[in-house]
Amino acid sequence: MNNQDLETIFNSYTFYQLENKELYYIVVNNITKKEIKGSIKHILNLIKTENNLSLEYRDLSRFFETYLNKIIIYDISFKPVEAPTFERDDKTYFNVFKPNEYMFKSLDNPLNLDYLKSNCPLIFELLNNLCSNEEYKLNYLLTYLSWRLRNPNKRAQKLFNLYGEEAAGKGLLFTHILKPLFKYAEEITKSKLLLPYDNYKKECLILYINECEYAEQYEELLKSMLTSDFQILNTKKDTLQNEPLCFDIFSSTNSRFAINAGLRRGIYFKSKTIRGNTSNAQNFADEFILNYEKEFPFLVNYLQSQIINSEIETYIMKGLDTEEAREQREILKSLEDLFIDRIKELNTLDNMSSEFLLNVNSLNKYLVKTGYIKSSFFLDCFNGYRKQIDSKLTKQIQLNRFGWFWERMNIKEFNQRLKFNNALDYFIELKSLVFTDINQSLVFNNIMEKRGLKKKVFL
Repeated sequence: MNNQDLETIFNSYTFYQLENKELYYIVVNNITKKEIKGSIKHILNLIKTENNLSLEYRDLSRFFETYLNKIIIYDISFKPVEAPTFERDDKTYFNVFKPNEYMFKSLDNPLNLDYLKSNCPLIFELLNNLCSNEEYKLNYLLTYLSWRLRNPNKRAQKLFNLYGEEAAGKGLLFTHILKPLFKYAEEITKSKLLLPYDNYKKECLILYINECEYAEQYEELLKSMLTSDFQILNTKKDTLQNEPLCFDIFSSTNSRFAINAGLRRGIYFKSKTIRGNTSNAQNFADEFILNYEKEFPFLVNYLQSQIINSEIETYIMKGLDTEEAREQREILKSLEDLFIDRIKELNTLDNMSSEFLLNVNSLNKYLVKTGYIKSSFFLDCFNGYRKQIDSKLTKQIQLNRFGWFWERMNIKEFNQRLKFNNALDYFIELKSLVFTDINQSLVFNNIMEKRGLKKKVFL
């Protein structure tokens, strides 16, 4: 075999060489677009095998060293555009993003919702149920999916909160709609948000967080993900990398409390169990999975047919002010207010113990002979109150996140905080009653007097 024949073979591949590394990306001919990553020895052996070459490796390597058609790149990265390489900060990157057959495509004639109802009734039923059977919500969701398929390189910086009753179809949305449509879709649990490794962010268009109800630590993390264009990612096997964030977020929970993503970023869809009960919902799921492959192409046709322009993009970016959004804002805003109002109504520590700790005698373990009451009494009452509001709120609020209570009670006088019981519990000396916003002061209801102690009031 002469050099001209070898050059013809090599020209059927595109070689991307990383700076200062013996690592190459190869696109195997223009038909398959197959990529192989590895050392030069691995790559040349592959070429030798694929082309039935009888050359020794050293001869093949010698030719390769003089082969000039190599594209030098700084590194590899992810950018959802139709290009094998891209520039960032004056550096060339090899693009690992490969669009699926649904992206960047448009049909000429727009299709309406009746097309969906008649050609993919089960997909329509699923999406409609998740959108509370309200057409304006369904239109927003479908428009978003259509816009994102056409523009995977853009993100709306939105968090879609899917919450409400169980068996509503939230899981089917991810596995059978979002993942096949967008290819680069990751499902995680909320606990993964707090782990040090975040490889799931690296090549992602849709991030789906399963069973993620409202909690402060998640709220701040997710807001940061939505508003940051780049983040330092720790991918475990790689060094820390400053990578672009390309995903929007879908979050699901059966709790009443969705993630608070604010007025502009949060989209709230509250749904009920599909077809009324869990038995019917299971029948729906079975039927859906059985017919899904027939219906999915019609959904794609619908999405590709929608008109996408600057006005539509503005509509997507503006967000959707749903009734659920207003409800969530009121709930999250007023949970602390409601607790304060309730303890005013209960008036005594006995009543608080009975109401929130479910046992009036529970109060005893929070009182000590010196006239102190544990700060944790009020914290435990608040956690008990949260469970009453929603049984799904099982995560306990910790004492270091309870400072708002002392501020809201407007307590003016108190002695210094004292450590007690091996520094595990903090106590505040009960000294004087100064609650400027409470008409009837909280009192011990003679509990302390019965123990022969001086009557004092908590902080």
